Amino acid sequence: MEQQQQPKRSFFVPALLLLIVISVTVNVILYSKSISRAQEDRVQRGLAIASMGNNAKLHFQSVHAGVQALLAGSDMASRLAAKSEVSAAFHHAADVASFLHEAETTSGQPFTAAKRDAATFTSQVELSLQQLGNHEGALNEAERRYLQQLDAVYAKLKEASDPIDFGEVTKPAAMTIQAGGTWVEIGTKLFEIMNEPENVVFKGEK
Repeated sequence: MEQQQQPKRSFFVPALLLLIVISVTVNVILYSKSISRAQEDRVQRGLAIASMGNNAKLHFQSVHAGVQALLAGSDMASRLAAKSEVSAAFHHAADVASFLHEAETTSGQPFTAAKRDAATFTSQVELSLQQLGNHEGALNEAERRYLQQLDAVYAKLKEASDPIDFGEVTKPAAMTIQAGGTWVEIGTKLFEIMNEPENVVFKGEK
């Protein structure tokens, strides 16, 4: 009697199943990494917003104090000392612009009807403060008028930014910050205040 021949075992189906399992596993790993990267990006954005906000608040406080010191200065020496302090405050000017940009982005509505953006505002104010008061004696009338106007504007900016206090930001807090909150409304208000004056450039005596 002939021995019955065993059918050849096919490895196609097991190999296919193995490939499917490997593919699914790789896709899960890649998807998990993608989610992790996206979460980390949001955390980093939240941390950046917190830092920008704190620095913007410091800028408004410092410039306001410096403008008041300039108004109180009776001679060039005292004004130059005040101007040195004010100049340091403009190291955070980029953070002011970035903070307002993040607020605009997060709000989903562009800031419109603007006479100037935040970067233009701070650069015009900085240049103006550099130019005035560089002389002996008291401030002239044009300088005093400009500083009084600037004092009023920065008093409003300081008041509007007072609620900003991010402090030490944890990762969960950073995730919450980047999603929005009262800081977006504050950014909108700051932008509106910057655009209230018709002009923030010091033009000297007329």
